[in-house]
Amino acid sequence: MLGTGIFVFVGGANALAHRYPSDAVPIESTALVWGLSFMVLKYSLAHISGAFMNPASTIAFAIVKKVPWRNVPIFILCQLIGSTLAALTLRLLFHSQGDIRPAVTQVIPPTTLPQAVAWEFLITFILTLTSASVATDSRAHKMLFGIAIGAVVIFNVIIAGDITGGAMNPARSIGPAVVAGEYKDLWVYIVGPGLGATSATLTYDFLRLPEPEQEKPSTKNAKIIFNELYTEPQVQPSFEAKSIEKFRKVLHV
Repeated sequence: MLGTGIFVFVGGANALAHRYPSDAVPIESTALVWGLSFMVLKYSLAHISGAFMNPASTIAFAIVKKVPWRNVPIFILCQLIGSTLAALTLRLLFHSQGDIRPAVTQVIPPTTLPQAVAWEFLITFILTLTSASVATDSRAHKMLFGIAIGAVVIFNVIIAGDITGGAMNPARSIGPAVVAGEYKDLWVYIVGPGLGATSATLTYDFLRLPEPEQEKPSTKNAKIIFNELYTEPQVQPSFEAKSIEKFRKVLHV
């Protein structure tokens, strides 16, 4: 709830602070705000709850058994509450502007609704595929997972921000829409990301290599040492076995 709330607040505040044409900022700056905030929150909260801030990815990871289904309802509930509280905070802080509609994701003409769904599907697919690979695969470099995911958010918003807003996240769209009372095209930001995230996790689950099986020691007093230069493990006596052998030599046994 905290992670989703901060994420929606930061992105929404950027939109509201630059809502007028004279104050408009390039889409690249908006993309940096969304991407960097997402990266920071991943590093800050992933070790606590996994930093799940997206209902679409939460359900998608549950489908491939990376999240227990019993946790999905509370995750989604907290994500929606966090997003709504963030939108209410924005409405309070920017009350002089009358509404927070600039913080609501909307399809930008001349984009059609089918095109908008396709865009949200594709960018969410790319984001979730990256998340699945760097965050759930034991072979990935865990120290860089936040940078990789944040970078994907940045370039996704750059390419789709002026088309659909580059949501990739139903919670990001639902909270501001509820507070602003603006439900037009909201289904696009539920269907598109939902299908995109699910397709991505299923795709990576198909591509994922099986975990390597580690051989167990064949004797009680021996340990197996693996060497990358050999395909077969070398068996080396343990410390206890070496000590017994030395003792026997001293006694000439």
